[in-house]
Amino acid sequence: NANTARALPALCDAGVRAADSATLTAQNTWLGGSGFTHVHQFAMETNAGPTWAACRAWIDVVVARFAGLSVEQKWAFPICTTAEPIAQTLAGTHDAIILDMARAIAAAAPTGARYIDIRPGWEPNFSTSFPWGATLDGAVSATYIAGFRHVARLLRSVDTRIRIGYCPAFRLDGAYSWQDRYPGDEFVDLLTPD
Repeated sequence: NANTARALPALCDAGVRAADSATLTAQNTWLGGSGFTHVHQFAMETNAGPTWAACRAWIDVVVARFAGLSVEQKWAFPICTTAEPIAQTLAGTHDAIILDMARAIAAAAPTGARYIDIRPGWEPNFSTSFPWGATLDGAVSATYIAGFRHVARLLRSVDTRIRIGYCPAFRLDGAYSWQDRYPGDEFVDLLTPD
């Protein structure tokens, strides 16, 4: 029953995608008051992610919505946008704004946060969900991997607490391999599947 409160076991780590602090409060109440351990945030308002500038502005919106809460935030982070293809990411064209976005995320982390978890280019094995989707370069995943690695290097350079998550989508109907898009152990701290 969706209206029945559920309590999590003490060792369970649970996150939720909440639109704002009021939604988070309502979801915590539904959970039985024990509270979600983190909130999933997205550094782009829509899957299309029109431009890096729009993504940067969106971070400020999200941070303001959760200001003052001590809940951990785990971020999804683009590796390209609809208007600015991955070739521009690889060329370093948008490095300054990517670094600025990472600094804004780090500054918004709760006081005393041990880690800041960021998953660049999430769900890369979907075909059309995101500009870096599986059909980005057909059956070849090298371009995605290069973009992921480039962004991961930039993110890590901002704050030593940043951990990089590889976030493939596990689906029964998935036509594209998530393994073929794995960026490599030196670029991935966490596996964070959807």
